[in-house]
Amino acid sequence: MEDKPLVPRLETPQTAHIRASYPTIEYLENDYVADWLKERCDQLLELGREERSGINANKLISGAVLTTGFFLHALSPLAPIGVVLGLVGYVHGCFLDASRTGSFSPLPFVRGNILDLAGTLGNAELRELQSNEANEFEQLQHYLSPRERKEYEFLNTHFALLTDYLTQVEPLKRFHAYRWIFDSFLQFKGALPNFEQVTAHLLNVAPDLRVDSVRIEAIEKHRAELEVKKPKFIEPKLPKFISNEELYGDANYKPNQPISLPESKEPTQNGSSSLSAPDDVSKMNQNAWDILQALVTDADKSKLGGCVILAAPGAGKTTYLGTAWGRLKQTYGSRFNSLAIVVKDDDVEAFRGVSDNCLGVEDSPRSSAIAILRFIDSCKRQDGYIKRLFLDDFLTMNQVFKAALGGLFINPTTFDVVLSKKEDIDAQPLLPTLYAALNKLWLVGRENNAALWVSSHSSNVDALPFVGSRESRSVGTMIFLAHNDKREFIEQALNNPNLIADNLTRQQIKTQLDSVEEEVHVPLVLANFNNWTFGIVPSEVHDEYQQFRKEWSTVLPTVKPAAEKLSDVIKSLEKSLQASNEITFEGTTEVEGKEESEKVEVEPITNPVSDKVMQYFDSAKNKEPKMLRDLKKADRLAGIEDVLLTIALTELVMRGRLTFNGKDSWSKVGW
Repeated sequence: MEDKPLVPRLETPQTAHIRASYPTIEYLENDYVADWLKERCDQLLELGREERSGINANKLISGAVLTTGFFLHALSPLAPIGVVLGLVGYVHGCFLDASRTGSFSPLPFVRGNILDLAGTLGNAELRELQSNEANEFEQLQHYLSPRERKEYEFLNTHFALLTDYLTQVEPLKRFHAYRWIFDSFLQFKGALPNFEQVTAHLLNVAPDLRVDSVRIEAIEKHRAELEVKKPKFIEPKLPKFISNEELYGDANYKPNQPISLPESKEPTQNGSSSLSAPDDVSKMNQNAWDILQALVTDADKSKLGGCVILAAPGAGKTTYLGTAWGRLKQTYGSRFNSLAIVVKDDDVEAFRGVSDNCLGVEDSPRSSAIAILRFIDSCKRQDGYIKRLFLDDFLTMNQVFKAALGGLFINPTTFDVVLSKKEDIDAQPLLPTLYAALNKLWLVGRENNAALWVSSHSSNVDALPFVGSRESRSVGTMIFLAHNDKREFIEQALNNPNLIADNLTRQQIKTQLDSVEEEVHVPLVLANFNNWTFGIVPSEVHDEYQQFRKEWSTVLPTVKPAAEKLSDVIKSLEKSLQASNEITFEGTTEVEGKEESEKVEVEPITNPVSDKVMQYFDSAKNKEPKMLRDLKKADRLAGIEDVLLTIALTELVMRGRLTFNGKDSWSKVGW
């Protein structure tokens, strides 16, 4: 048999040692991403410890030689040579240590600057405090090379993000991806490429031939042996449930009659949702409806968490969540207390009709941030309301916040914004305060029936500072949405074991995904509802959302509060206010110069803000005229802008519920 030619090596003799200086690369390429990264992080710390121990040993040995030569110089003529050599070695060790750490530490194995240590003599508590507060890496980092120091910072700061990135990278390209991301981290001063940029780069990268396939096979074989040794548990067989046809066997049962709540999935023997076999399109359409309806069902029982929808651009995330938003308003009416912060101008007009308040973040980033903080603060009370905060397209929104809120401070009690803490000692940085409030609402908001809904154009949640960890993800509903022609967006989620830990569930959902023909242009949805469910979004979702938008657009006049001053809006309403001033307490109206006594007909209230304002007047103990600033102090009206309050007051005056004094105050009819 003819011998096969040897495959040439890519590295040079000068770079051959580089790969050997890392942990065994085959583990990284064989899905042990987190273990490999942790091992590399520990390795860098150990390199720093070894270097520090070597310098300390140099000082110790040189000092011992110096001391011995000094005491024996009278006994041997060669002793001065030992003194000179010991002194040179000791000075060299101290100089090397000082040049790396920037502190003078003549005593070996003594941490810290000798001058700082001398300052603690006689004070054991202070010495113990300094020792306990010492950060190990801060002491060791100087013994590493600048590149190794940056690599440890890179791993320690972005460990979770790197694990997520490299897990989604195909095998035999992960080590290259790790080094390329780290090089980008160095080049761009701490900034990281997003996963789309990593994917685009790896398209031009070939699999690494230097990875030892024999080692990979040995690792896989050993892992398979460990899986076989795992104890097997026999799950109890669940009882058989009665079907609707059996239960309603008489003539009164109609199979096609509407059901208010979605039918529950029939569980399988392992207790998970029915994911076996490629279901038909109608079944997967029902799955999409079930995911959507789960955000609405039981919303009044203080047990639903938040919702994150990660969607490819143009997939219809606002349509999907907007339909659930409309169902919430339709189901709970005035009990639905909500704030929406959006990016698109046309969404501002739509959501203003169904939300208590809706702001466009690009029009006024500061007002949007304050409105969010006020709304979250109002969610602390258990008042029977269903409270929801919707942040649409958070990636864009976050960039606007970072550009506009940097350097600003806010008083968390009064919500006054200042430029420095000198103006208000209780003020805190605005952007971190906003993140902390969102994180708190996400984690514990459901205790007061409050939840955060957020959408993002990203394939993972690491760009969302309040749901970045695995523990935070479990709090709410995770939804991935993409059109079928961008199904790789869904595939990335399926390939991430940090999201779907059960390999069998991943394979079953992949089978369902493969059953959808690639030529069909439909939105696909994947959510952690009912132990992860895959569905096809039917066109009826879009139709229902458009119907909601038509209804919402008729609720309020199209007024852009950020673009107009309050005085301009009030002037635009003068004509209607002048007409309302003619309504007297006796209910008399002047018609064509004649006074006719007639009772003012009470018309129903359609504006949710007007409904809240009327509730405020109904519950007011002090029956005196109320000014606009009085309404803004009320808890139930917190966060609602002046323009919306003015419109609501005008509507109530026009409908005969309130009276206006023609200047600045309103009263309830009958006070």
